[in-house]
Amino acid sequence: MTTETASEDDNFGTAQSTKAIISALGVERRNRVLAGLYMGRSDTQLAVRQASLHVWKIVVSNTPRTLREILPTLFGLLLGFLASTCADKRTIAARTLGDLVRKLGEKILPEIIPILEEGLRSEKSDKRQGVCIGLSEIMKSTSRDAVLCFSESLVPTVRKALCDPLEEVREAAAKTFEQLHSTIGFQALEDILPFLLKQLECDETSEFALDGLKQVMAVKSRVVLPYLVPKLISPPVNTRVLAFLSSVAGDALTRHLGVILPAMMSALKEKLGTSDEQQEMLNCQAVILSVEAEAGQRIIIEDLLEATRSAEVGRRQAAAVILNIYCSKTKADYTAHLRNLVSGLIRLFNDTNAVVLNESWDALNAISKKLDAGSQLALIDDLHRDIRIVGNDAAGEHVPGFCIPKKVTAGGRQGSEHHRFIVVGMVTLLDGCSMNTGGHPLKGPSRPTAYFVPNLS
Repeated sequence: MTTETASEDDNFGTAQSTKAIISALGVERRNRVLAGLYMGRSDTQLAVRQASLHVWKIVVSNTPRTLREILPTLFGLLLGFLASTCADKRTIAARTLGDLVRKLGEKILPEIIPILEEGLRSEKSDKRQGVCIGLSEIMKSTSRDAVLCFSESLVPTVRKALCDPLEEVREAAAKTFEQLHSTIGFQALEDILPFLLKQLECDETSEFALDGLKQVMAVKSRVVLPYLVPKLISPPVNTRVLAFLSSVAGDALTRHLGVILPAMMSALKEKLGTSDEQQEMLNCQAVILSVEAEAGQRIIIEDLLEATRSAEVGRRQAAAVILNIYCSKTKADYTAHLRNLVSGLIRLFNDTNAVVLNESWDALNAISKKLDAGSQLALIDDLHRDIRIVGNDAAGEHVPGFCIPKKVTAGGRQGSEHHRFIVVGMVTLLDGCSMNTGGHPLKGPSRPTAYFVPNLS
């Protein structure tokens, strides 16, 4: 039997040869040589694999025992390879890890985990990144029962990595979380996510924990978001985290808009008129602008319009503010919802609250600026109908929304095309405060005469 015909687990080394090597090289250098030799067995080049296996069989008498002796040194090399930008090095390290677990069995985990934990304390970022990649590879080669058995050791390592100061480490840790979830399922959510949410309360770790959540969302949004949403919308509503996560939530966010929107309105309602109002509005903006799917647009528009009918003035205000933000800022095409939007906003002109009135006017202006002349003309008949309905609802009184001079008269000559769309048909419903003798008559074919009034401010 030779090294070529023997199994890779058959060895020809002796105890005497081992002692001789240690005597010549010293324990530390011998460990480095053997660690490199063992990694060579998983090289991407066949010739290197064959040569490494040949030498290993000659100098090593017992593979499992030798591996245990060189384990810390071997992992030091592996972690660097795992985080390398070189694809060959990453492949070698991944293969070596898988082979290591197969050779030594799952009982080796108690010896491996402390080494990985030590690696996370390293000042070298590539080593910390390698720890995360290494954990993923180990879990791929380990049974679910074994991972569950050692989860008490694995979970703290993943938690710490997700809060690492370096983004690359957090990204790698998110992939480790993905593998952990694939292996043990819901238990991974229970073990990791509450910890990250708790870290948001700490000034030192909040920024890193928030990005850790974002990285986890990026790889597992469909399972992570359903777990997080109920916790984030419970009072006090955490719109900051919702805003941050929405950028990577994708289509998964649409399925939760029905509960997220009411929570956002409640949060914004509490902040209107306070120093936190602008930040809260920015958080709401980030969430709604991240929605691109048509189904999501429909939910946003319909739910917000419905909320503007609330008997609670604060809720109407919040809904109107968010609706204005959406109409003004979104790049999504909401053409299919134009009639519903315009009708709902015109109806708000009978509201008595100044915030609701101003926001509805601004939303209508934003919509009109996005429409070409043809699209505006197509809506004129609907606009006339809605204005008549608003006038009838006012029961002979002036319509509050048509009694705001700076809204009715805004635009100047340059904005007349946009403003004509809104002002046409309103004259009979205006009170004296909204008209002046400097108005310019605007006439169109088969259309009633209206007035465009220059900005009075």
